[in-house]
Amino acid sequence: MMIQICDAEDIRILKGAVSKDHVHMLIEYPPSQSISEIVQRLKGP
Repeated sequence: MMIQICDAEDIRILKGAVSKDHVHMLIEYPPSQSISEIVQRLKGP
């Protein structure tokens, strides 16, 4: 699901690690987007 959101938002995942209760991601995103908005979209409703 995160990959689909990133593809739709023009966000590139450079590295990632998934644990049972959290995720670490190194991303590249357009400067027109704020990181707080990106995180909100990735976390869901």
